[in-house]
Amino acid sequence: MRKRNLPWFAGTLLLSACGGSGAQDAVDVSAKMPPIHVVQVAELLDGGGNAARAAYAQTLQACQAAGLPTTPLSSQDEAKVGKTRYEIWFAPDLEVVREETWDVDIDQPGVSCHFSLRYEGSQETTDATHYETVDLGTGQVDRGQAQDGALERIAADPADLQPPEGVTGPHRRQVAGQPCNEWVSEGLGNRQCVWAGGAEWGFSPGTDNADYRPSRSLIVLEQAPLGDSGLRLTTEQMTVGEAFARPRLPAPVSREAGR
Repeated sequence: MRKRNLPWFAGTLLLSACGGSGAQDAVDVSAKMPPIHVVQVAELLDGGGNAARAAYAQTLQACQAAGLPTTPLSSQDEAKVGKTRYEIWFAPDLEVVREETWDVDIDQPGVSCHFSLRYEGSQETTDATHYETVDLGTGQVDRGQAQDGALERIAADPADLQPPEGVTGPHRRQVAGQPCNEWVSEGLGNRQCVWAGGAEWGFSPGTDNADYRPSRSLIVLEQAPLGDSGLRLTTEQMTVGEAFARPRLPAPVSREAGR
């Protein structure tokens, strides 16, 4: 596992993520941030449907038509194929991001077609003094000392609401009970609704976000392609201000097993 001093969700440096304010003007607002919990699911669409699940169905059909010994996925496992689940917990003294993905493996292609669900996941935790990254498939743990100011937060820059060329918005909406700014990007070929309720704690409500994954500087609540193919992100749950216990690791899951 690659060692990192900060988890992937740290994104760009805080000052650059928050606009043009100079370091001399930066004020840490992390102590004022309420607890935040978000659960999201992403999947790649092709022709309006889950691309990985469609590929599995085509392969299964070909195996059966060829008369090969075949073991299909259970309906429960099939429903997970091609999905990535994100769960984040943010508090003034703790940040945790869990990412889990499910895909299909096939044993001895061309000879037999025994399908299994492949699981991969990671959980990254940062507090004021340490970080920890856990591979949820293997249990491998990577620990280190957090960088100074790892949990500091700077209020977002109001200039973030100025759309770049080729982007229209913002259009105010609500997703999962939270306010968001919808931006439509012809260049990226998608529309995104970006959380608009956390600017004072350093979450930008702006646009031009090629990375849809939740980060400590921006949370995309919803994304959809302008056509019928592309990345779709949905938020299943988001709470702001509800206290949570320190998240535990999920039960160990084999890379070749579903949950």
